[in-house]
Amino acid sequence: MAYTLDGIFPIEPNLLNGHSEIVELIVKYSGDILHIKNIIDAYIELLDENYAIITIKKDLIPMLYKFPEIEYIELPKTLTLTSNLRSNLNLNRTCIAQVHNDPVYNLQGVGVLIGIIRLNH
Repeated sequence: MAYTLDGIFPIEPNLLNGHSEIVELIVKYSGDILHIKNIIDAYIELLDENYAIITIKKDLIPMLYKFPEIEYIELPKTLTLTSNLRSNLNLNRTCIAQVHNDPVYNLQGVGVLIGIIRLNH
């Protein structure tokens, strides 16, 4: 079942059915967006003069579209790396497949070590 905001913006069903009522959105903005946090009870982390991460309750997402400072909102997507058709779609969606399959780069993941460090704040 497809969900939309105002009938226009698609939301993945698992976003709405997840355990958390809070989501992180990447937004493109212009001007000052810090006043938004007081109006809709959001946490705003400015990445640079044009992009920010807004942490907000799911049910308040439609309100963000009403602020003229917000130019674009990137809704969360579920990306997984398993060997199935959905994974291939995710790789294409993130442009990873294009780089991975390019013979110039020869990226096969051999000799790659990935580390994850989690800091509790």
